[in-house]
Amino acid sequence: MTPRDRAVLAGIVVIGAALRLVGIAQDSLWFDEVYTWWVTRRDLGDLLTFSLTRDVHPPLYLVGVWGWTRLAGDTEAALRLPSALASIATIPAMFALGRRLYDVRTGLLVAGLTAISWAPMHYGREARSYALLLLAVLLAVLGGIGMHRARQREESPGLADRLLAFGGGFVAAYTHHFGLLLTLVLGGLGVFTMPRVPGAKRGWLRGYAGLVVGCAPAVALAAWQRSAHDTFWIPPTDPGAFGWQFAGFLFWLEPAWRWVLALPVIGIGLAARRSGPRTRLSREDGFIGAWLLVPTTVALFVSVASLPVLTPRNLIVVLPAAYLVVARGLMQWPARARPWVVGAFAVAVLHTLLIGRAYHTTPQKPALRVIAATIAAEEAAGTSVPVVSSYIMPYAFDHALQSEGATARGVGRAARVGDVRGLVDRATVEGWTGAWVLGAEDGTPAAVRRALADAGWQEERVITAYQAEGRRYAIPR
Repeated sequence: MTPRDRAVLAGIVVIGAALRLVGIAQDSLWFDEVYTWWVTRRDLGDLLTFSLTRDVHPPLYLVGVWGWTRLAGDTEAALRLPSALASIATIPAMFALGRRLYDVRTGLLVAGLTAISWAPMHYGREARSYALLLLAVLLAVLGGIGMHRARQREESPGLADRLLAFGGGFVAAYTHHFGLLLTLVLGGLGVFTMPRVPGAKRGWLRGYAGLVVGCAPAVALAAWQRSAHDTFWIPPTDPGAFGWQFAGFLFWLEPAWRWVLALPVIGIGLAARRSGPRTRLSREDGFIGAWLLVPTTVALFVSVASLPVLTPRNLIVVLPAAYLVVARGLMQWPARARPWVVGAFAVAVLHTLLIGRAYHTTPQKPALRVIAATIAAEEAAGTSVPVVSSYIMPYAFDHALQSEGATARGVGRAARVGDVRGLVDRATVEGWTGAWVLGAEDGTPAAVRRALADAGWQEERVITAYQAEGRRYAIPR
């Protein structure tokens, strides 16, 4: 690796870090992030009990955030910073993977894609587990490749590769069930792809057996959480539409720029034409294809046959493989055309992110703090009333209220018509004179508004912000 390559990589990391850190606190926490905040406010024992019995994910990420917030606080920036740091570390890890599988140029290109593309950047600015999951998967794959190649040479794998493979695999497995799936699938594929070198397959099997034993509690937890939840929020999967959804997840390109997705496909076609009719996939290309397709196929089968589990963000575990396919396709263009092709792709991604979507200058998540600021101003004027959430979580707006200095917290919910009777009865017993009903995304359901009106609640004021709304009601006695 030349000094110039190091300088290019450093520049890519700096750009990626800037995209992740600049304005990291500009948006309110959205509901999944509010859930992270709410759960990690508990003491550690309560958090573990809740996570293991009520959540649908393994507890490792929440335990890490619990410890972090005891040191750094629970502001928007503090809650999101661990994800940002993990996402920044993903950039050089992607470079290392591209270089280890192919060469330095491919490593630099895939690192650049990771730095500027929407998906890794967005989840690097969110207080959820996906950035950590992506980094853990990358480290596990890096270490696994090193161990696999050492076994092929009839050598004992180095300590660094062992730590990366097993450490990354365990972190992935105990962060998200898709991390568990990928860890077990890729480790198993290593058994079948190991050449017939004396002792090589036996050594890999011993390591894989240790991995399976270490992941056994995660498997048991996944089975328990599956049995405890008959339904998830994930909608039924449409296999025909999912490919386009995943492509949109990877790059989130504006319609005017989607033509650049054809560039890597054309590059792969050019490479196949140069190789002739006897084209054979390299071992590395076969591995990338398996990494991309096998977990996706397994998740698709489970979603269609049993319980919907397939969403683009869950498939962040195969994102590195997808970016490597794109990078390989762009690298197959002739040398004279390659800079223009790579440049066009980069311009399309950056233009969409910074101008088309205006990611860093316009709200990307429901503007809960705007509504909360109005309630805080009422408190200061001595005219406050109770706060009710029309979202499924009564505490949905609590972090925004805390951020704006309000002492009010959600005291109930009005997400469904069935919630209204109990809410009206409580207001009568406690002598409420008014209430704020706060909603987001689709706002307060129309049926709930009609039920409140039928109960005599009179809508006095409506405040709307980006995907958020507050409705102030007067309650006659």
